[in-house]
Amino acid sequence: MAHKAPSLPPALKRLIDLNRWVVWRWEVTKKGKPTKVPYQAHHPERKASTKDPQTWAPYAVAAKVRDVDGIGFVLTDTEFAAFDIDDCRNAATGEIHPWAQKLVERANSYTEITTSGTGLRIIGLAKNAVHHRKQPAIDGVTCEAYSHATRYIAMTGDQLNGAGLVNLDTVMDEVVAELDQLNACSTYWENIAKTLENSLMPQIVRSWPRTKKLDPINAPHINVLTCAT
Repeated sequence: MAHKAPSLPPALKRLIDLNRWVVWRWEVTKKGKPTKVPYQAHHPERKASTKDPQTWAPYAVAAKVRDVDGIGFVLTDTEFAAFDIDDCRNAATGEIHPWAQKLVERANSYTEITTSGTGLRIIGLAKNAVHHRKQPAIDGVTCEAYSHATRYIAMTGDQLNGAGLVNLDTVMDEVVAELDQLNACSTYWENIAKTLENSLMPQIVRSWPRTKKLDPINAPHINVLTCAT
């Protein structure tokens, strides 16, 4: 597939200046799931590794490679961090799920639309936070947090906002903790509901809020201990 490298905005200059770029192609795993496989920009027929700097290249080299599906930046051993928010945007209308929109506003850092058009990627800096997590959020939206992680991120340069790169330490720690609490609450209610389904209380089961999703952005710092109240 012919590929034209994205023209990256000035906000990403710190990434552009580093020798940490790869190219990628869509491939299908043994389980039939599409995945972005990294390849070397200097040798596009060879796979790249997020653990081997010898397989990375300058942006200028990656930008010229054809017959690939995109370019990516290797986060390994850097101060750069990212949120990947999947299934949060209508690719046809551009409408963004309120949960994702509020996270973009809360982070206030560079944000771009992902390759699929259905996701967002927030990129910033992290000095202390260490995360490599994928968590369900709300209404089918999922959130991945990467800081001091051994991985690469596909880049589009399709910037959503006008922000630069800011520190994400606090917001990343908070959002990961909030989503952990949210999902702990959801699991608690699901387990209670399953127990009641086998009991003699069908009227309670029908009204039990097991499918209700709390919103950790509108109601941050959920205390998992309140799940039992």
